Amino acid sequence: MRRRQAIRSGWVALVAASLILAATPGVAAQYDAVPPPPGGTFLDDDQIPEEGYIEAIAAAGMTVGCNPPANDRFCPDRTITRAEMATFLVRALGLGASADDRFVDDSGLVHEGAINALAAADVTSGCDVDRFCPWGALPRREMAVFLARALSLNPLVPEPRPAPPYPAVGEGKRIIYSNSGQRVWLIDEREQLVDTYPVSGRVGVPAPGTHQVFSKSVEARAVSGGITMRHMVRFAQGPRVPYGFHAIPRGPDGRPLQTEEELGQFLSGGCVRQADAKAEALYAWAPLGTTVIVLP
Repeated sequence: MRRRQAIRSGWVALVAASLILAATPGVAAQYDAVPPPPGGTFLDDDQIPEEGYIEAIAAAGMTVGCNPPANDRFCPDRTITRAEMATFLVRALGLGASADDRFVDDSGLVHEGAINALAAADVTSGCDVDRFCPWGALPRREMAVFLARALSLNPLVPEPRPAPPYPAVGEGKRIIYSNSGQRVWLIDEREQLVDTYPVSGRVGVPAPGTHQVFSKSVEARAVSGGITMRHMVRFAQGPRVPYGFHAIPRGPDGRPLQTEEELGQFLSGGCVRQADAKAEALYAWAPLGTTVIVLP
């Protein structure tokens, strides 16, 4: 029920915020505050987050309810239609009536006068040549067009997005490994850079392409030499053994095979070495199935 209530009352929040909120700062405070006790104009919106906005548009004459003649309900669980939104806008903008009947699919509707008024004011051109689609649910993108036209706002050309601070390859949560640059980037689901740092691998290994994390081990051991690696994250299969990300290896005596200052150089036999803290963090961040993109 709460999810359905948000559908219609969400449009109320958008309209009220755009057309009323600037003149009634108390509405924002009521919206953000602890819900008030049951009350107000309507019986079916008590204590929902949008109640303050619903009260605001009722006070402004933009809505009189949904169940005439009593009109003591707002029906917040209904999806708002294009016809209903037309009436909201006409009341909010104070548009006059129009005798120009632009559309063939709104005859006899209680909202027909409002639809004609919007068309006469060039706020809407309908959904087709001679149709308004009054019963169509109103997507947010269409609501934006209604509001922009109603408020005489000119469309803006979006500013180009700046180039991301990582190679523009792949999508979703992923690890990007540049072999030539000896660097990795961790990108989250929102396309935000989580971390980037130098690593040490081997020239041309593994081959460029898209892989997935398929195995993880807190402790791993080389096939010979008594070398150990912590926080192994395997993502590619080599001729003999898998390749993965891991901490700087330790020899049989426990000493690291390279320093963290040497990261960024080709010093590995095939896997990708990381600073100890970075290896531990990547191990925790990348579950099985995480995409790994290897660049030349």
